[in-house]
This record gives sequence, C-alpha cells and structure tokens, in this order.
Amino acid sequence: MSHVSTVKTTIKDLTILKQALKELGYGYYEGQQIQGQYLAAGQKADLVIEDKKNIYGSKSVGLIKDEEGTYSFKGDLTGTKKTFVSEITQKYTVMKLRSDLKKMGAVSISEVGLEDGSIKLVANIA
Repeated sequence: MSHVSTVKTTIKDLTILKQALKELGYGYYEGQQIQGQYLAAGQKADLVIEDKKNIYGSKSVGLIKDEEGTYSFKGDLTGTKKTFVSEITQKYTVMKLRSDLKKMGAVSISEVGLEDGSIKLVANIA
C-alpha cells in the first residue's frame, strides 16, 4: 500500500541540490508534474527527480519550495524511498558544507566515511 508523504528538509540551495543529484546518478526536471498513480501525481513541483536506475519509481518524487524558501520532498516515500531521501539529503549537506568551507577560506577539505554511515569533514582554513 502506498501513500503520499511530505518530508521537510533544510535544503535551500537548488544549485547544490542539482549537483548532488547529478553525482548520485539521478536526473531531474524543473517545473514538471510529479508522475505516478497516487495522490501527488499531477502536482507541479519545482524539481521532479528522475530515478534513472528506476529503483524508486521514475519521476514519482518531487521537491516543492515552501514560503520559507526550504524544499520538501513530496511523493510516495514509503519503504526504500526513505533511503532515497536520506541519500540525497546527506550528499546535499556534504556538498553545501564544502561550498561554505571554501568561502571561509578552507585550503583543504578531507572527507571520511564513518561506520554508522555518517560523514566527517575536516577542513584546514588559511
């Protein structure tokens, strides 16, 4: 049984989000409708994610910007799609932090994957 869920995020930078999606192997379309057979189908999203591997259902998840300028995932987000949202959110967060650290003058940034799946960033700022 599937249903429509909305997952609020702290994602605000659409440029970095697009880069994260590209690095993870997902395509995207701007200003299109979410596809699928559930309640979110037909709803226009700021960004519709295309799962090129078709693991999660191509174009069945969209990102919609709220009044605070933050994007939320919308679609059938049950089961394995929770992993999908976590994967994208983690990649976005790492890329956003790297961007912010570079703006602060970081001369090197290293990334270490930890046993629990989290990522540790270490930066040297000049």
